[in-house]
Amino acid sequence: MIKACEICGAAFEARGSAKVCSDKCRREKERERKRRYREENREKEAKRHRRYYEENREKEAKRHRRHYEENREKVRERQRRYREENREKEAKRHRRYYEENPEKVRESQRRRYEENREKVLESQRRYREENREKEAKRHRRYYEENPEKVRERKRRYYEEQRLTRDFFRRLAMADAIRKAM
Repeated sequence: MIKACEICGAAFEARGSAKVCSDKCRREKERERKRRYREENREKEAKRHRRYYEENREKEAKRHRRHYEENREKVRERQRRYREENREKEAKRHRRYYEENPEKVRESQRRRYEENREKVLESQRRYREENREKEAKRHRRYYEENPEKVRERKRRYYEEQRLTRDFFRRLAMADAIRKAM
């Protein structure tokens, strides 16, 4: 009996209840059936996937690492494109993380600073040199908006310096007295 293939529409000689003309069309029909099943049973499939992942966590992590190593440029490009297309979403996610984990963020920033201290200081110095006028303007505006804070900070600094100077002066005098004895 001659039938039309359900996948490609080609006419073929059907044996029994055959509905497709070739192995290629049979694979395509099976793929379509599985896709429909996944769409109709999303929660069930997600649960199955999670269970598999939990049971094979190390194997999956290894597979992901290997894929990343083999396709590093592709993965990075896809990530970069995603971040560009979803700037607001990413900013919101970062803000939420910062609000929920302030101590982790501070620890990470502190560790980064310690590991790259020379680079950070050099970068800051270069920025100040390249933007002297901008920095001076920012300092003037801060002083005008917060004169009490500036005066208090200066007062504390000079008080600490005076105490430190007096301490070392007394220490030197004590050493001189000890030597004289």
